[in-house]
Amino acid sequence: FFFSSRRRHTRSLCDWSSDVCSSDLMDLGRAVWTDRLVDAIWGDELPDDPIAALHTLVSRLRASLPARVGIVSLAGAYRLDAGPGTIDIADVDHWACTQGDLPAESRRDAARSARALFRGIPFVELDGVDVLAARDHYEQLRWATIEAEAEALLALGEPNAAAEVLRPLLLEAPGRESTAALTMRALYGAGRQADALAVFAALRGHLREEFGLEPTPALIELERSILTHEVLADPRAPEPVSVTRRPLSSFLGREADLDALVGLVRDVRLLTIVGPGEIGRAHV
Repeated sequence: FFFSSRRRHTRSLCDWSSDVCSSDLMDLGRAVWTDRLVDAIWGDELPDDPIAALHTLVSRLRASLPARVGIVSLAGAYRLDAGPGTIDIADVDHWACTQGDLPAESRRDAARSARALFRGIPFVELDGVDVLAARDHYEQLRWATIEAEAEALLALGEPNAAAEVLRPLLLEAPGRESTAALTMRALYGAGRQADALAVFAALRGHLREEFGLEPTPALIELERSILTHEVLADPRAPEPVSVTRRPLSSFLGREADLDALVGLVRDVRLLTIVGPGEIGRAHV
């Protein structure tokens, strides 16, 4: 599930060790401690000898990997290494780190190539808090590839094509302001002022109904500039969208947090745990 289309025959290799793969993939190219792997795979239901059991799983996994992918044994850790064009997420991360330095036509093509690597929901066959965080990270990157392609099309003087690229994402993420802003610029650049303003109205309605929020001042200013025809002299040059990769944080080892919560519930009648969706609040 995580190899590129050139390696689809390896899909079955995770039938017995998907947790090893998922944990290694979260830290591609970096050492993953054996304690983290053991905790991710077995949790509280440890085998008699978890290190030996882990070694067996890794050995089986090594035997099934393509030649350009390897698991390196380190002192108390493992590292997943792969060559270029072998693992999709590595190629997407590489795109995120390099696309900003390319000319517009190359940015368009690179964004399209990166977006083509997504063939569904990332890590759909896996679960766990770390996997959910990674899934959200790469979903955000998928959206960023769409926006980057639209930006490049605007820079190339193709606002209608940019608006068409953004249309599915606008429906998928109606509260995403960066997508709305790009769509508004694209529509305005194509001479469709009314449609651009309609995008802003739809976003504002969604934010108010779902979150009780107003659009950001920057987006309100963009609406005003479209109303008064004071948009950037070159509507094909919107503000760039940042796609810098954020490091994935580990959610393993919550003893300190749990101890703090236990202490709090002794003193209060109601305790609320807040945070972004799908980070494991219900599990805590």
